Amino acid sequence: MLALQHLIDGQWTPSESGATLEVHNPANGSLVGSAALGTRCDVQRALEAAQTAFQNWKNTTGDERSRLLKRAAQHVADRRDELARLLTSEHGKPLADALKEIDGAAGTLELPRFTHRLEGRASIGGWMHGGGQTTKECAVSHHSVLRHRGAGWSAQRCAQRNHR
Repeated sequence: MLALQHLIDGQWTPSESGATLEVHNPANGSLVGSAALGTRCDVQRALEAAQTAFQNWKNTTGDERSRLLKRAAQHVADRRDELARLLTSEHGKPLADALKEIDGAAGTLELPRFTHRLEGRASIGGWMHGGGQTTKECAVSHHSVLRHRGAGWSAQRCAQRNHR
């Protein structure tokens, strides 16, 4: 039986209260495992650990972040069948759908490998833009990225296209 705990500051820990929630397979009602129910204290510890971890992460180079995320994606891919079976038993999801979801999760972890920093410019899937533009990238799936740009940039690009 699976007993899920909280991952806080790199350590698996039970809830401060010790409370858990039983997880049942919706298809047959069998007990799959249990999950720790967090308290305010658990959340506070997790937030503090995340803030500390961010201080190190923000100083990590893009190349190193990409390597770490690619390694995480490989771990998910290596456990693909096991994770899909677990997802199926927890949610009653068909195995084929669970496999697609696991593949999507691994692909999302690999998405940052398409973003590189080169001389103050970001290369996203072969498209280059300069450093002064406002760009938010929202991952939609592991196959595509939507780019939202400030109105000034969009107007400038439209004007350039109209003069060609």
